[in-house]
Amino acid sequence: MQTVRIDFDKSFNEIPRYLDDLRGFVNNAVGGIANGLGNLNIRSDIKEGKDAVEITMELAGVKKEDLHISVDDEHRLVIEGEKKRPSNIENNAMLRVESKTGKFKRMFNLSSDLDETKINAKYEDGLLTINIPKKAEEKRTIDIVIN
Repeated sequence: MQTVRIDFDKSFNEIPRYLDDLRGFVNNAVGGIANGLGNLNIRSDIKEGKDAVEITMELAGVKKEDLHISVDDEHRLVIEGEKKRPSNIENNAMLRVESKTGKFKRMFNLSSDLDETKINAKYEDGLLTINIPKKAEEKRTIDIVIN
């Protein structure tokens, strides 16, 4: 009898790569149709501090001028951009292309305790860091006159 050993941790860690491969297959199969949906899977890290929420996104290969950050009418932070293929690469010279290019869009709902008027962003070395300050707590005391 032969014993089969399965490393479940390794198998589960491979799922995002398999999903990326599947997305790539679908994009190739249907041509440019899927590109309009945003074919880049931009991941983010979000941390909450005492005074602010910070979002960090890896955007290697995206130029600063190809990024747009806004807050829409529904109080959502919207990050849009495009990663373009370098102009010095000729299509017929490529033997294999694993890097992804295309447009992307991420949206994050902003809670009412965040001050969307004071959001600031920094883009350096392929990392976009967005700082969203929390609103100052209003300490409200009402004095009541005793008659």
